[in-house]
Amino acid sequence: MLNLKSAGVFDSSKVFKNREQTPERTVKHYEIELYVCGKGQSVIDGIVYEHQKGNLLFCTPGQKRYSRQCFVCYNVHLHMDPQAAAFFSNTATVTKVTDFEHYEKIYIEIIRLYESGNKDSQLMLQSKLYELLDMVYKDSKLDSVSAPNTIKMAIEYMEKHFQKRILLQDIADHVNLCPTYFHKLFKRATDLTPQQYLMDLRLSNAKNMLLTKNNTIEEISELCGFSSIAYFDYSFKKAYNISPMAFRKRKYMP
Repeated sequence: MLNLKSAGVFDSSKVFKNREQTPERTVKHYEIELYVCGKGQSVIDGIVYEHQKGNLLFCTPGQKRYSRQCFVCYNVHLHMDPQAAAFFSNTATVTKVTDFEHYEKIYIEIIRLYESGNKDSQLMLQSKLYELLDMVYKDSKLDSVSAPNTIKMAIEYMEKHFQKRILLQDIADHVNLCPTYFHKLFKRATDLTPQQYLMDLRLSNAKNMLLTKNNTIEEISELCGFSSIAYFDYSFKKAYNISPMAFRKRKYMP
Protein backbone atom coordinates (compact mmCIF):
# COMPACT_ATOMS: atom_id res chain seq x y z
CA MET A 1 0.00 0.00 0.00
CA LEU A 2 1.21 3.49 -0.83
CA ASN A 3 0.68 6.31 1.62
CA LEU A 4 0.43 9.67 -0.15
CA LYS A 5 1.68 12.48 2.09
CA SER A 6 1.18 15.42 -0.27
CA ALA A 7 0.64 16.29 -3.92
CA GLY A 8 0.50 19.58 -5.74
CA VAL A 9 2.17 22.13 -7.99
CA PHE A 10 5.24 23.90 -6.63
CA ASP A 11 6.21 27.35 -7.93
CA SER A 12 9.44 28.38 -6.22
CA SER A 13 9.08 32.05 -7.18
CA LYS A 14 5.82 32.30 -5.21
CA VAL A 15 6.86 30.25 -2.19
CA PHE A 16 10.35 31.68 -1.70
CA LYS A 17 10.15 35.29 -2.83
CA ASN A 18 13.35 37.31 -3.00
CA ARG A 19 15.49 34.30 -2.12
CA GLU A 20 18.08 32.72 -4.39
CA GLN A 21 17.66 29.24 -2.96
CA THR A 22 15.46 27.21 -0.65
CA PRO A 23 16.74 26.14 2.79
CA GLU A 24 18.51 22.78 2.92
CA ARG A 25 16.33 20.01 4.33
CA THR A 26 16.38 16.27 4.89
CA VAL A 27 14.00 14.28 2.69
CA LYS A 28 11.46 12.41 4.83
CA HIS A 29 9.50 10.56 2.17
CA TYR A 30 9.93 9.59 -1.47
CA GLU A 31 9.65 12.77 -3.54
CA ILE A 32 8.82 12.50 -7.24
CA GLU A 33 8.83 15.78 -9.16
CA LEU A 34 8.04 16.48 -12.80
CA TYR A 35 9.51 19.78 -14.01
CA VAL A 36 7.24 21.95 -16.12
CA CYS A 37 9.39 25.03 -16.69
CA GLY A 38 12.21 27.08 -15.24
CA LYS A 39 15.99 27.19 -15.27
CA GLY A 40 16.75 26.44 -11.66
CA GLN A 41 18.68 23.61 -10.06
CA SER A 42 18.27 21.05 -7.31
CA VAL A 43 21.28 20.16 -5.19
CA ILE A 44 20.95 16.67 -3.70
CA ASP A 45 23.69 15.29 -1.45
CA GLY A 46 26.01 17.89 -2.95
CA ILE A 47 25.30 16.99 -6.61
CA VAL A 48 23.75 19.66 -8.86
CA TYR A 49 20.86 18.67 -11.17
CA GLU A 50 19.60 21.12 -13.78
CA HIS A 51 15.85 21.70 -14.11
CA GLN A 52 14.43 21.23 -17.60
CA LYS A 53 10.92 20.58 -18.81
CA GLY A 54 10.40 16.82 -18.95
CA ASN A 55 12.97 16.00 -16.28
CA LEU A 56 11.72 13.79 -13.48
CA LEU A 57 13.47 14.05 -10.10
CA PHE A 58 13.34 11.07 -7.72
CA CYS A 59 14.51 11.68 -4.14
CA THR A 60 14.70 9.07 -1.39
CA PRO A 61 14.34 9.41 2.40
CA GLY A 62 17.49 10.62 4.16
CA GLN A 63 18.91 12.65 1.28
CA LYS A 64 19.87 16.28 1.85
CA ARG A 65 18.51 18.74 -0.69
CA TYR A 66 17.85 22.33 -1.57
CA SER A 67 16.82 24.14 -4.75
CA ARG A 68 17.88 27.22 -6.64
CA GLN A 69 15.23 29.35 -8.28
CA CYS A 70 13.20 29.59 -10.27
CA PHE A 71 11.12 26.63 -11.47
CA VAL A 72 7.69 25.06 -11.50
CA CYS A 73 7.06 21.36 -10.96
CA TYR A 74 4.36 18.85 -10.13
CA ASN A 75 5.24 16.95 -6.98
CA VAL A 76 4.16 13.83 -5.14
CA HIS A 77 5.51 12.93 -1.69
CA LEU A 78 4.70 9.43 -0.52
CA HIS A 79 5.69 6.60 1.79
CA MET A 80 6.37 3.17 0.32
CA ASP A 81 6.54 -0.06 2.25
CA PRO A 82 9.87 -1.96 2.01
CA GLN A 83 8.55 -4.34 -0.64
CA ALA A 84 7.56 -1.50 -2.97
CA ALA A 85 10.66 0.55 -2.17
CA ALA A 86 12.94 -2.33 -3.16
CA PHE A 87 11.99 -1.83 -6.80
CA PHE A 88 13.38 1.71 -6.71
CA SER A 89 16.69 1.13 -4.94
CA ASN A 90 18.66 1.85 -8.12
CA THR A 91 16.40 4.48 -9.65
CA ALA A 92 18.20 7.38 -11.31
CA THR A 93 17.92 10.70 -9.48
CA VAL A 94 17.00 12.46 -12.73
CA THR A 95 15.33 10.85 -15.72
CA LYS A 96 14.17 12.41 -18.99
CA VAL A 97 10.62 11.12 -19.37
CA THR A 98 9.49 9.60 -22.66
CA ASP A 99 5.89 10.87 -22.55
CA PHE A 100 5.57 14.21 -20.76
CA GLU A 101 1.86 14.62 -21.59
CA HIS A 102 1.00 11.24 -20.06
CA TYR A 103 2.94 12.03 -16.90
CA GLU A 104 1.26 15.42 -16.64
CA LYS A 105 -2.20 13.86 -16.90
CA ILE A 106 -1.36 11.39 -14.13
CA TYR A 107 -0.04 14.13 -11.85
CA ILE A 108 -3.10 16.30 -12.43
CA GLU A 109 -5.40 13.38 -11.62
CA ILE A 110 -3.41 12.48 -8.47
CA ILE A 111 -3.56 16.09 -7.28
CA ARG A 112 -7.29 16.27 -7.98
CA LEU A 113 -8.01 13.07 -6.07
CA TYR A 114 -5.74 14.08 -3.19
CA GLU A 115 -7.30 17.53 -2.80
CA SER A 116 -10.85 16.15 -2.97
CA GLY A 117 -10.32 14.30 0.32
CA ASN A 118 -13.00 11.86 -0.76
CA LYS A 119 -12.53 8.45 0.88
CA ASP A 120 -14.41 6.82 -1.99
CA SER A 121 -11.61 8.00 -4.31
CA GLN A 122 -8.85 6.19 -2.45
CA LEU A 123 -8.87 3.14 -4.71
CA MET A 124 -8.54 5.32 -7.81
CA LEU A 125 -5.81 7.36 -6.11
CA GLN A 126 -3.85 4.20 -5.34
CA SER A 127 -4.26 3.09 -8.94
CA LYS A 128 -2.87 6.38 -10.27
CA LEU A 129 0.06 6.28 -7.85
CA TYR A 130 0.98 2.78 -8.99
CA GLU A 131 0.64 3.88 -12.62
CA LEU A 132 3.04 6.76 -11.93
CA LEU A 133 5.54 4.49 -10.21
CA ASP A 134 5.36 1.96 -13.03
CA MET A 135 6.25 4.67 -15.56
CA VAL A 136 9.05 6.01 -13.35
CA TYR A 137 10.53 2.53 -12.99
CA LYS A 138 10.44 1.82 -16.74
CA ASP A 139 11.75 5.22 -17.80
CA SER A 140 14.56 5.24 -15.26
CA LYS A 141 15.62 1.73 -16.24
CA LEU A 142 15.64 2.58 -19.93
CA ASP A 143 17.31 5.95 -19.43
CA SER A 144 20.16 4.67 -17.28
CA VAL A 145 20.77 1.15 -18.59
CA SER A 146 18.85 -0.13 -21.56
CA ALA A 147 18.31 2.88 -23.83
CA PRO A 148 21.76 2.95 -25.50
CA ASN A 149 21.67 -0.80 -26.19
CA THR A 150 18.06 -0.62 -27.37
CA ILE A 151 18.83 2.16 -29.86
CA LYS A 152 21.96 0.35 -31.03
CA MET A 153 20.00 -2.86 -31.60
CA ALA A 154 17.31 -0.98 -33.52
CA ILE A 155 19.84 0.77 -35.76
CA GLU A 156 21.68 -2.48 -36.45
CA TYR A 157 18.37 -4.11 -37.38
CA MET A 158 17.52 -1.30 -39.82
CA GLU A 159 21.01 -1.36 -41.36
CA LYS A 160 20.67 -5.09 -41.95
CA HIS A 161 17.12 -5.06 -43.32
CA PHE A 162 16.63 -1.63 -44.94
CA GLN A 163 16.31 -3.30 -48.36
CA LYS A 164 13.09 -4.95 -47.20
CA ARG A 165 9.73 -3.53 -46.19
CA ILE A 166 10.10 -2.68 -42.50
CA LEU A 167 7.28 -1.48 -40.24
CA LEU A 168 7.62 0.28 -36.91
CA GLN A 169 6.12 -2.83 -35.34
CA ASP A 170 8.94 -4.96 -36.78
CA ILE A 171 11.67 -2.81 -35.22
CA ALA A 172 9.84 -2.52 -31.89
CA ASP A 173 9.37 -6.30 -31.77
CA HIS A 174 13.08 -6.76 -32.38
CA VAL A 175 13.95 -4.69 -29.27
CA ASN A 176 11.02 -6.09 -27.21
CA LEU A 177 9.17 -2.79 -26.74
CA CYS A 178 5.70 -1.62 -27.68
CA PRO A 179 5.77 0.56 -30.85
CA THR A 180 4.59 3.77 -29.15
CA TYR A 181 7.14 3.56 -26.35
CA PHE A 182 9.96 2.60 -28.73
CA HIS A 183 9.08 5.49 -31.07
CA LYS A 184 9.39 8.02 -28.21
CA LEU A 185 12.61 6.46 -26.93
CA PHE A 186 14.23 6.46 -30.39
CA LYS A 187 13.17 10.05 -31.09
CA ARG A 188 14.59 11.20 -27.77
CA ALA A 189 17.93 9.49 -28.42
CA THR A 190 18.46 10.43 -32.09
CA ASP A 191 16.19 13.47 -32.72
CA LEU A 192 14.70 11.42 -35.56
CA THR A 193 11.72 9.11 -35.70
CA PRO A 194 12.51 5.48 -36.66
CA GLN A 195 10.82 6.12 -40.03
CA GLN A 196 12.98 9.21 -40.67
CA TYR A 197 16.14 7.32 -39.72
CA LEU A 198 15.20 4.44 -42.02
CA MET A 199 14.49 6.85 -44.89
CA ASP A 200 17.86 8.58 -44.38
CA LEU A 201 19.55 5.18 -44.38
CA ARG A 202 17.87 4.15 -47.64
CA LEU A 203 18.61 7.44 -49.37
CA SER A 204 22.23 7.43 -48.25
CA ASN A 205 22.73 3.94 -49.67
CA ALA A 206 20.91 4.89 -52.88
CA LYS A 207 23.09 7.96 -53.26
CA ASN A 208 26.23 5.85 -52.89
CA MET A 209 24.98 3.27 -55.39
CA LEU A 210 24.18 5.97 -57.95
CA LEU A 211 27.79 7.11 -57.77
CA THR A 212 29.54 3.73 -57.63
CA LYS A 213 27.30 1.07 -59.23
CA ASN A 214 25.99 0.45 -62.72
CA ASN A 215 22.56 -0.76 -61.61
CA THR A 216 19.54 0.89 -63.21
CA ILE A 217 17.54 3.47 -61.26
CA GLU A 218 14.75 0.93 -60.88
CA GLU A 219 17.15 -1.70 -59.52
CA ILE A 220 18.64 0.76 -57.02
CA SER A 221 15.15 1.74 -55.93
CA GLU A 222 14.32 -1.89 -55.20
CA LEU A 223 17.68 -2.70 -53.59
CA CYS A 224 17.28 0.22 -51.19
CA GLY A 225 13.82 -0.79 -50.00
CA PHE A 226 11.57 1.66 -51.86
CA SER A 227 8.12 0.37 -52.73
CA SER A 228 8.20 1.90 -56.22
CA ILE A 229 10.49 3.88 -58.49
CA ALA A 230 8.04 6.79 -58.32
CA TYR A 231 8.31 6.90 -54.52
CA PHE A 232 12.10 6.65 -54.75
CA ASP A 233 12.21 9.55 -57.19
CA TYR A 234 9.90 11.63 -55.00
CA SER A 235 11.85 10.91 -51.79
CA PHE A 236 15.24 11.57 -53.42
CA LYS A 237 14.10 14.91 -54.87
CA LYS A 238 12.62 15.95 -51.53
CA ALA A 239 15.88 15.19 -49.71
CA TYR A 240 18.45 16.47 -52.23
CA ASN A 241 16.51 18.80 -54.56
CA ILE A 242 17.57 16.73 -57.57
CA SER A 243 16.26 13.57 -59.22
CA PRO A 244 18.24 10.30 -58.98
CA MET A 245 18.89 10.37 -62.74
CA ALA A 246 20.15 13.95 -62.69
CA PHE A 247 22.31 13.18 -59.66
CA ARG A 248 23.92 10.23 -61.48
CA LYS A 249 24.55 12.28 -64.63
CA ARG A 250 26.14 15.07 -62.64
CA LYS A 251 29.09 12.89 -61.63
CA TYR A 252 30.14 12.62 -65.27
CA MET A 253 30.18 16.39 -65.77
CA PRO A 254 33.62 17.98 -66.08
